[in-house]
Amino acid sequence: MLTSAMEFYSRFPQVHESGEQVRIGSFGKDKALEKTVGTLLRSAYGSLYGDPMAVDILIDDKKNLDFHTIYHGLHENIFSELHMPDSLHVATAGGLEWLSKEEGWNKGKAWIEGADQQVVRAYAEQAEEDLLNFLKYRKNEIKIGGSLFMMIGGRPSWSKNQLGDNDKDSSLKHPFTSYMDQALQLLVDQDVLDVKKRDGFNIRVYLRSTEEVKAAIDRCGGFQIEKMVNLKIADNMNATPMTWIADPSLYGKKRAELAEDAAGQFITDRFGSDMKNKLFERYAEVAKLDTTLIDKPCFFHMIAVSVTRI
Repeated sequence: MLTSAMEFYSRFPQVHESGEQVRIGSFGKDKALEKTVGTLLRSAYGSLYGDPMAVDILIDDKKNLDFHTIYHGLHENIFSELHMPDSLHVATAGGLEWLSKEEGWNKGKAWIEGADQQVVRAYAEQAEEDLLNFLKYRKNEIKIGGSLFMMIGGRPSWSKNQLGDNDKDSSLKHPFTSYMDQALQLLVDQDVLDVKKRDGFNIRVYLRSTEEVKAAIDRCGGFQIEKMVNLKIADNMNATPMTWIADPSLYGKKRAELAEDAAGQFITDRFGSDMKNKLFERYAEVAKLDTTLIDKPCFFHMIAVSVTRI
């Protein structure tokens, strides 16, 4: 990545020669990616010209696109024009696995995994439309020679299922699958949540394959893929299985916390904070009773992509 950052300055010599400001547009919730790119650009400048602090870098994150507003129903803003044409040298984006909308496609289940094929197709079509729109607007905003870096929730290549065709444990243990469905069902059974509200609720996340990401980039045009990697990432709780076996209640609480961190704000917006709290209380109860998966490792995938505007 440092080599790529150094090549950036060969495409924009005016940054050093005349002190042109480097403008980074930040889209979505991945502040770590934004920070990493800014640090690499400074390091590359220092390697080339001596003083990494001499380069003027401005990060424009359009404050209404931070972590929380994605789950306040404003995520669709990134599928529109947010910057002047040819105004950005670099753009970074995370959270693109979240769809701009959904239509209550998956009655009785919180998420797409394990759904009927027509439901999967509906998610996939919306995901394709969203990513293409995102790329079209960024193509207009990024200067020729500029870069776009994306971190997108992904799945194994050619996998029909969201979490891999051969990883049942990860599929069942994912924050949005079995525990979430059981917790929602408990709320319905206890007359806390109306069944129609449950059936109309979907977590609007679609995990793409690298092939789907490449197809959208190719269809959009105007970008050249520099690198695309599908990263298999271990769940944070994999490292300490004996801790969870010794204390199932703690296991349940931690699984609930992971799920709430991933989708809590989205659920609050849909049902309110009181219902959200009740849901994750049930979630923790469901998880602590699961002796089958408690010590099983699980994994998820992220697709890291860098493209150059051509």
